[in-house]
Amino acid sequence: MHSGLDRGAEFSLRWSQAEFQTRTIAAERRKGRREGVVPLVIPINDDLLAVLRRLPSRLTSEWVFPNAAGTSPLDGREFDRLVFRPALKRAGIRDLRWKDLRHTFATRLRMIGSDTGTIRDLLGHTTDRTTRRYAHAAPGRCTRRFSGWRAVRRPRTSRTQVTLQVTQASRDRERLVPVNAQLRVRPAKHRASPAGFEPTLPA
Repeated sequence: MHSGLDRGAEFSLRWSQAEFQTRTIAAERRKGRREGVVPLVIPINDDLLAVLRRLPSRLTSEWVFPNAAGTSPLDGREFDRLVFRPALKRAGIRDLRWKDLRHTFATRLRMIGSDTGTIRDLLGHTTDRTTRRYAHAAPGRCTRRFSGWRAVRRPRTSRTQVTLQVTQASRDRERLVPVNAQLRVRPAKHRASPAGFEPTLPA
């Protein structure tokens, strides 16, 4: 989600591809047999840097995600089937694929104002056609939609506020009852209204 890499490219990463001084990852994305390999240079943000530094394989294997023996990379498909999907099921998350993490990466870039060309290069797309799917997350459009949502949203009243309002109303009513009991209501003298039909109370 912080690198935008495909599952295959991510699980085949070597530590030699991660440069901590320049904070970049030199990776490759394979686009089928005809299109070959697309080189990628992924920037390492603060969150990704913290994750990489905590991985125990950093000092024990040449692979970022090694197998149990540390002799080769993990099988991404098996990790997806045996680890990722069961974790989603335990968490109650539905309809989430590993590829959706890559879509989240691109959508977040678009929301902070990254242009289509930058997203295309980071994802390894060969044309802008596929990258245009993230146009819906343009900053201005998201701001307008969010502003419209805030305009029709009503503030919630907490249970504590409701209790205080009811208590205050009860106290006010108790103070008003003795005062009203002492009032003497005099019969009103009715006058004819200008129309001459319904009675009009004195001002």
